[in-house]
Amino acid sequence: MADKKVSQLTEVTSLPDGAKIYAVDLSRAEGDRDVQIAKSNLVTSTGSSTGNDSHINLEDYGAVADSLGNAGVDSTTAFKNAIADLIALGGGRLYIPFTDGKRFNIDADQDTPIDYSNITIFGGGRIFITGVDPLGNTSRGQFINFASNVENFTIRNIDILVSSDCVRNEFYRGVIGSRQGNFKNINILDCVIKNEVKPEDEVGVDAITFYADSGDSDYTQTIEYLTVKGCEIEIFGRSVYGIQLRRKTLYANIEGNTVSLQYTNQLQQSYNPIAMYGDGEFFTIRNNVVLGGGHSGIACSMAANGVVDGNFVYNITNPVEAGIEIEYKVGHGSAPFMTENINVVNNYVKNCEYGIWIMERDSSPTSLAPRNINVQGNIVEDCIEVGIFACSGLTGTPDYTSRISDISIKDNIVTGATAQGITVYDGHDTEISGNTIKGTGRGVMLGRNANIYPTGFLKVSNNKIIDATVHGIQQESGQAHVIYDSNVVKNNAVHAVNYGNPVAGAKLTCINNISIDSGNRGFTFLNWQANAGTVIRGNEVHNSANKSFDVKIFNGIGDNNMAVNCAGSFTMQIVGSTVLGNNPNY
Repeated sequence: MADKKVSQLTEVTSLPDGAKIYAVDLSRAEGDRDVQIAKSNLVTSTGSSTGNDSHINLEDYGAVADSLGNAGVDSTTAFKNAIADLIALGGGRLYIPFTDGKRFNIDADQDTPIDYSNITIFGGGRIFITGVDPLGNTSRGQFINFASNVENFTIRNIDILVSSDCVRNEFYRGVIGSRQGNFKNINILDCVIKNEVKPEDEVGVDAITFYADSGDSDYTQTIEYLTVKGCEIEIFGRSVYGIQLRRKTLYANIEGNTVSLQYTNQLQQSYNPIAMYGDGEFFTIRNNVVLGGGHSGIACSMAANGVVDGNFVYNITNPVEAGIEIEYKVGHGSAPFMTENINVVNNYVKNCEYGIWIMERDSSPTSLAPRNINVQGNIVEDCIEVGIFACSGLTGTPDYTSRISDISIKDNIVTGATAQGITVYDGHDTEISGNTIKGTGRGVMLGRNANIYPTGFLKVSNNKIIDATVHGIQQESGQAHVIYDSNVVKNNAVHAVNYGNPVAGAKLTCINNISIDSGNRGFTFLNWQANAGTVIRGNEVHNSANKSFDVKIFNGIGDNNMAVNCAGSFTMQIVGSTVLGNNPNY
């Protein structure tokens, strides 16, 4: 073993402690990308052949880079022997060198998990996962299959191409991943993971998947300190994931990856490009680019205490999925786990069915709605249905005791959503503040089937709503204390603010809002005769095509409102003990 040198490495210098620095031979590089990878793969070694400092070269074990496909030279045995030697030494580095456009053909017998503890695979080499394993079975496309309790594994700058003959199996393992045991300190860095083009009705492979063991229904087995960073993932075929973490994941960092699942056909669709499931906690999903997928682009479902920050998500067009989803869904984790304490900030979402949603999907009397979710500083463009959506179920019709709560939707820019810019169908203690909403159907849509909860508040303040093709702000029904404060609604096609048919006990405060160029009425609050405590104060309506104020309330306050150059009449009717005065109509 001591005679097995790292060929293709040239000694550059020695350090005082006896360690040597080696550099990759750039003569093997094919182009700019290869040179860049080579320069990033400087290797520090003490020259020792034992322990974690051991360095071996795949070619020294008989591996030969060859043409693609099953007919090429098989390097599977070489790869297995190299890994076996590193395991015997307690770990070390496996160098897979650059090749001249060819790949090392490997099928690593994926049904045999391996203890990759303390092993690093690196070097910029190219791997082809063949379609038939050594026993003649259809390959599952898996390159790295972890045994239980692997710690301290890194794979860096490896380019993996999977045969189109490979399919994901019933054990839900990816090209890299596992389904058994606990894992710690796993790093997947700057790798390329792709499969060959295949028809969309054929099953593909998952790129990176860590799935809960079949006997771990409570999600107690963990993967701690996982980093997936700088990878390029492109997968063809149906029923596939890009990065799937469906086990108890703690302290994951998913950063700077590009993930594309090519097939989104509703009958033969792929799944999530990035999925944080399985009671995952303390995670960061940051600066990734998602270019299409069959299910939501970034999914945090049964996950908590995390950040989704600075991602770009495009082209999620499934009619019941979103660019970014924060949800509770039975089957994605243990039943009592709460989806909570997640910040969705500074993301760019474009051309998705729904942009960002907060959802209690498949809600039931025992399910738990998400809570304490912050959606702030995002840009959402050209979504087919809703830009930002919060609800228990897609329709908002269930009447369960667990409802979304403590939701903050602030300082976002939403443009071009066909149905609504921002929708909150149910829940309580929610604030929609400081958003710019332009060119949507309804700017802000609130309430459905009385599901705005009777306790807590719903506040809509300091928003700018421009060019809504229906209402600027509309509320269908609700029971909470609803506050409209200092919003500006301009050039909407129908009413600027419309809230009719409240249920008993609802309370409304509407203060300091401005309506400009409304296509119909400015403020319409009808059938509030049975609800006391309403305040309509300090609002302005300019240039409405119909009535400026059409308000009927009971035992409330309506004063210091102003109408300027409106075509219709000024109607403010308050029944019972009222304060009504100083409402000029110019």
